[in-house]
Formats: sequence, C-alpha cells, structure tokens
Amino acid sequence: MPLKLLTAEPGDIPRIVQLEDEAFADSPLTPILFPGGKSQDSQDTYVENLLQQWQDNSASRTIKVIDTDLDGEIIAFARWYIFIGDDVRFIKTDPNERHNMPGSNEAACNEFFGGLLKIRARILGRNPHCFLSTLCTDPQHQRRGAGTMLIQWGCDIAQKHGVPSFLEASPAGLPVYQKSGFEEVDRFVFNLEKYGGEGSRVNVQMIKYPETASKIVQNDEKLQA
Repeated sequence: MPLKLLTAEPGDIPRIVQLEDEAFADSPLTPILFPGGKSQDSQDTYVENLLQQWQDNSASRTIKVIDTDLDGEIIAFARWYIFIGDDVRFIKTDPNERHNMPGSNEAACNEFFGGLLKIRARILGRNPHCFLSTLCTDPQHQRRGAGTMLIQWGCDIAQKHGVPSFLEASPAGLPVYQKSGFEEVDRFVFNLEKYGGEGSRVNVQMIKYPETASKIVQNDEKLQA
C-alpha cells in the first residue's frame, strides 16, 4: 500500500500550512476571521507559533500520511493533543483567552475560538483525553483512507490509556467520524451575520469513549507515542 503514516517534522510545516490553507479556503468562516485575507505577517506568525509549539508543548503531536508512490508527498496531516499523564497541564480551559493574529478580526476570533473552548472545557474539564484539533487532506487525495488512518492513530492511543477521544466537526464531516465510532454530544453555532457574513457556522462536538467500564479514567502514566 503506497500510503504510510509518519510523525511530522518541522521541515514539513510549509506543506502542512499549505494543506490547511487549501482545506479552509472556501469556508465562509475564513473571511470573517481574516477579513483582509491571510497576510504574509499572519502566515509568518502562524509558522512561528507552530515551531514554538513543537518545542514547548509535549502534548502536541502532528502526524502525516505520505504517498510513497509520489516520492513521499504529504497528502494529509492531523494535529492531535495527547492530554495524558503530566501533559494534562497543557489543557486549556479559559474561554476568555485572547486570540489575535496579524490581519485577523480579534472580536470574531475571540467569540469563535472562545465559544468552542467553553464547550470543550464543560465536557472534558481537565480530565485526560486525546483531542483531534485539525485534520486536512489534499482534495486530490480524498477517499483514499488517509483521514481514517489519522483518526485511528489518536483513537488507538486513547483506547490504550482508557481515555476519551474528542473532536469538533463540521456537519459535512459527521459521517466520517461517526464511522470511526464518535458520537455527537453538543453543537456550537457561530453567527456569521454578526460580522457581515451570511448564515451561521456549526461545529459539532463529538466524543469516542474507550471500550472500558469507566468513561473517563485518570492515568498518570507518561505517554510514550
């Protein structure tokens, strides 16, 4: 099989950013959060933040799927947060945390990301869990199983440690995640019209519990993954 799952490296960041930009280019949310488009300054800041996170946040895991028939081209990636053991200290629970990047609409970013965080904190608190923050697949390589590989990677770790897996999906992504065993637990509706857009953006909170008697299990073992 030409698809292979690997741990991403800092040198992969340009391709990862490209995949992320392509994935959200047509989203009605993008011009709300970045009304002037993503400037070079905002891109540079984002890359710097990713590099800093790579160094400082041991809960963060970025993984990639490459096509070995295409000289190892990255066709998909995911960013998981493995909040287990000592790394639960990286869990964010303050919905009032500021979200501001060059060229962004600070008020819209704070309302959107703060709203998501408020629900996440209510559902999970500071309990150990694995959080799928981002998953992007090159449109030319969809329906090849790369996304499922990336989802399963984190779910396997969660199952091993007896903790839930959590994610926030668009309604269009529901079938993919439901097929992987996730269940809807809440919805966050963001009013785009408030910031000059049309309609609303819906994010669906989904959780997959481990196949254990307890839905949330404290585990102080340091994750080795």
